Amino acid sequence: HHYRALLSFYRDCGPLRATGTDWIDLPDPLLAFRRGGEGGLSAVFNLGATPLRLDLAGDTEITGPAIAAHAGTHLDLPAHGYAWLTGAPGLALTP
Repeated sequence: HHYRALLSFYRDCGPLRATGTDWIDLPDPLLAFRRGGEGGLSAVFNLGATPLRLDLAGDTEITGPAIAAHAGTHLDLPAHGYAWLTGAPGLALTP
């Protein structure tokens, strides 16, 4: 069911079909990008085997399927976790 939910989200999400991708500069093993311009949709993926915590700036919410936990100003990504975020989040790795 997880893959079906992800495919449905991709099909129904306008910003994902928008042209242009803005890459967000984060250290390995994180991969992040924004689609749909300011206020669009951001995606962040933990490609590593270690859980990571990101600091979030601005009004940010998880939208769509995710393997992550949003706690206040933090996003906790388990190993190989990901999240789709609405708003215009600033993302920074918590030391």
